[in-house]
Amino acid sequence: MSLEYDNDLYHHNLGYNEINYEPYQGYDPLPEFKRKLENPKMKLITRTIPVFQFSELTKESQDKAIECEINFYLECVDYDSMSDNMKRAVNKANSMLTPWFAGSYIWDYCQDEILNGLNECEFLENGDLFTQEKSDNEVMQ
Repeated sequence: MSLEYDNDLYHHNLGYNEINYEPYQGYDPLPEFKRKLENPKMKLITRTIPVFQFSELTKESQDKAIECEINFYLECVDYDSMSDNMKRAVNKANSMLTPWFAGSYIWDYCQDEILNGLNECEFLENGDLFTQEKSDNEVMQ
């Protein structure tokens, strides 16, 4: 099978004319979606999700957001990528032989840095970080 034939077959399967690669007349690229929309048993639901700035959250939700942010730094950020203050906090926890206090030290040394980062984000009412994927998953459940 030649490369030229593969390309023609590829475009043909997508509903394109092999000669000028324009869509076939009357070709519907989304027949499955269209069929689902015509299905009388299916409902389309639009959901409004309240989204908050960090300062608008309750104290409990702010605490949860702070805890999640600190845990993110500890679990996902490489030591070499951390700020100097954060490295200092991790080093102090390790030198005291209490690595479980690293989060507390990070809060003590990096409070302004953490709050500045959180003020740039949007949150759900419970303090979870708002992302489009999260809202889509909640709608799917």
